[in-house]
Amino acid sequence: VKMHANRFVYHADGTLTARAAQMTGRRYSLGLQWEGAVTSCKGRAVALSLDQAREAVQQNNLTEPFHQDWRLPSLTELARIASSSLNPDGVRISQENFPGTPASFFWTNSAKASGSYEPLWYAMSFGQEGLRAVPADSKLFVRLVRYGN
Repeated sequence: VKMHANRFVYHADGTLTARAAQMTGRRYSLGLQWEGAVTSCKGRAVALSLDQAREAVQQNNLTEPFHQDWRLPSLTELARIASSSLNPDGVRISQENFPGTPASFFWTNSAKASGSYEPLWYAMSFGQEGLRAVPADSKLFVRLVRYGN
């Protein structure tokens, strides 16, 4: 376990815990694989529809050996790990903390109040785009979180 400026506690399994929020998250996006020995990722992050993302979360919870309570983050939780400005690599998140994160939109579990017949969900970009409300059939990236450490 390694501490980073008292903000995060790093775990050898490719997760970190945000101390203030008592939330644990994967350091890598869905589709990537953690390479613990070198603290980086291999593979390619995958963009999924909301239904596909929820199914992937369920599959993860069936196969995860230690925790079965992974989920999509809320908008607030996702915003907590974002940087306030773009890094030199064009991403609004620390690539040291979250290697391989695309500068693109990620799903949240936060629904947007909408008068339309089609529900909208908040998505947050780790690029320059910021925040957007999108329909469930949009293809976005996925980051998993859970409560506790």
